Parts: sequence; structure tokens; C-alpha cells
Amino acid sequence: MQFGDELLGVLRLSSRTVWKFSEDEKRFLRAIATRAAALLAGDDPQARLRHTLRTFESLIEASPLPILSIDRNGSVQIWNRAAEELFGWQRHEVVGKSIPLGAQDLEEAARIRQEIDGGRVIRNQEVRWKRKDGTHLDLALSAAPLRDPASAVSGSIAILVDITDRKQREEQAEKTARFREHFVGIVSHDLRNPLTAIVTSAQLLLRYGELPERQARVVARIAASADRMARMIDDLLDFARSRLGGEFPIHRRRIDLRQICEQTVEELEFAYTRQVKLEVYGDPWGDWDPDRMAQVISNLVGNAVQHSEGEVEVSLRGEKDFVVLETHNRGTPIPREVLTHIFEPGRRGTDRSGGLGLGLFIVQQIVLAHGGSIEVRSSESDGTTFTVALPRKGRQKPPQ
Repeated sequence: MQFGDELLGVLRLSSRTVWKFSEDEKRFLRAIATRAAALLAGDDPQARLRHTLRTFESLIEASPLPILSIDRNGSVQIWNRAAEELFGWQRHEVVGKSIPLGAQDLEEAARIRQEIDGGRVIRNQEVRWKRKDGTHLDLALSAAPLRDPASAVSGSIAILVDITDRKQREEQAEKTARFREHFVGIVSHDLRNPLTAIVTSAQLLLRYGELPERQARVVARIAASADRMARMIDDLLDFARSRLGGEFPIHRRRIDLRQICEQTVEELEFAYTRQVKLEVYGDPWGDWDPDRMAQVISNLVGNAVQHSEGEVEVSLRGEKDFVVLETHNRGTPIPREVLTHIFEPGRRGTDRSGGLGLGLFIVQQIVLAHGGSIEVRSSESDGTTFTVALPRKGRQKPPQ
């Protein structure tokens, strides 16, 4: 606090919670410091008193937050500009009268007054009060008793913070969480259970039914379609978790990525009756979720096999802190207009792509959840290459 060239003191302000001051609040604090310095520099006690009263009136009026004061009888004595803007009532409509609240709001205000009359200071109590237009506001109220010269409580002064937006976000987050749990429960239980029965029955028929060749082909098609639907359900669950704010489940343990690659590539070769060239260089060990890694490899290699006629190449390269997985095929390149959005949900590389268009989106989320990165290059001359870099140690990033 400075008056002319003389430093008179220091104004210090602290908060119980993390708070970033707005420009309006900074100007308000500077005004307090300036007024306090002027008071400290004055000599005439009466002048200082008048100056003090004007100062606090100015500060209350300039406050970016609503400030109001009521006397012992509940009549409004102070109603600043911010209170006018927030509630809609002008000063002349409320000063000297009771706070214009609804019946339920008045009951809450009466309880607060009773606590203040008992000398208690209230900090950040959440209240819900009505505006002039009938809408309600969620507010954080801090209030303290005012005392007369005999130290008896003569009224109270309160400052309010509008937390309506925050409360709405919290309510929306709760609704989203309830919807997520409901959706995941339906998909994982109500859809998966009958599908499991279909898959199991089809497999038993193929194994023990001694079916004629034509009927066996039909049952095999049923089993394959049911397996595909099961994968779509898994994709839907992962998509729901990532988009509705749930945790993307990752269970790390130390694994050999070469073994996961070999097993997954062998399954794909059998399913598509195609050869896939797999090459491994360096140390392929690291801390990853084995099931999620199989999901990444199956999706990338499966896409390469489906969208190419020639050789599909898969390489696994161990570096100092990372293991790099690459898939390459010489099929029709991904169109340029699709390439920039290829990892977005619902996108497909070609019109021949089946499923829900969630595969590459989920692959990206798995890679990000492991702290890694994924990129794609595609051209007529060089073919299509997906490159995944996975840190050996856990360095988790939140899925997007």
C-alpha cells in the first residue's frame, strides 16, 4: 500500500481453495489497497472516518461479486450492483424490505440467519435462491455477523458466488455416469449372454453334430457371424467407456510382444487363408496389457489382410525405450480425404470395410492408454503402413 512515494504497508489475501483472480477482482483488490493507503496517510480522525465509510461503500459497489447486508429484523441494508445484475431486482426494490425469496428459499435463509445471530461465520455454504424472473440460481454463500458498539449481533453481511454452471456440469456428469453404467450393463449382459449361447451351440454342432457338409457350412457361417458380432459388442463397450467418460481398462504385466504377435498372426492366417510375413528385431519385452495388445495387432493386421491382395508384412522392432510395431500392405491406398480422419469413430478406409467403423479408433485409444503413439502413411507407390510406438514402461496418457 503506497501513498505517494511512501510505502505504508502490504495487503495480503489468501484463500482456502485454489482460486485464480479475474481482472475485475484484481482491480477490486488494487482499489482496496489504494483506499487503505489513503486512510493510513490521513491525520484528521473525522476525515478518516468519513473516508473509511466512503471507501467501503465504493468497494462494496465495485465488487464483482454480489454483496448484501440485512439488519436484525431481516431488512436489506446493502444490495450492490453485482447483486442487481445477478438477481434482477434493483436496489430501490429491496432496500428496507425483506430479501425477495420464495417460501422454500426463505426457510433456508431463516436457518442461516439463526446461525449468524448465534455469532457463527458461514463459509461457502451452497444455497439455491430465486431470481426476479423466477429461475433459480445455485450459489456459494459466505456470511458473517455485524456487531453494534456493545458487541451484540445487529445484522449480517454476505458475499455470494454463482455456481450454477458448475452444479449443472456436476448434474450432467452424474447423468452421464448413470447412462454409461446402464448402457454398458445392457450391452455386456443382455446382448452378450444370448450371443454366447449361439456361439457355444454352433461350436458344439460343428464338433459333435456329425452334420452333412452343406449344413456344416451353414453352422460355420452362423458361428463366424456370431464371433463377428461379439467383437462388435466389445468395440461398442470400449467406445462407450471412452466417449462417456469412463475408464479405459488397461491391465499391465510384463509380456513378450513377439509371442502375442505370433499367436495373433497365426489366427488371422487361418481365418483368411493368407500368409503374413512377420519379422522381429531386438528385445520385444515390455509392460503392456496382453489382451489389448492382441486387439491392436488383430485389428491392424486384419485390416491389412482384408484390404490387400498381395503380401502383408508385420515387423516388430525393439529399441532402447520403445518397441515399434509396423504393418504394411500394397493394397489400394486410403483416400487422402479419409486419411486425416482415419482414427475418428465411424470412419472406414474403404467402402468394403465392414463393422461399425470403431476398430481404428479403439486401437488408437489402447495405444494412447499405454502412453504410445500411432500414425499412418498411405500412397499408391508405397502402399499403406501403420506405425505404433509403445514405451516399454508404463507412461499412461488419458484416451481422447
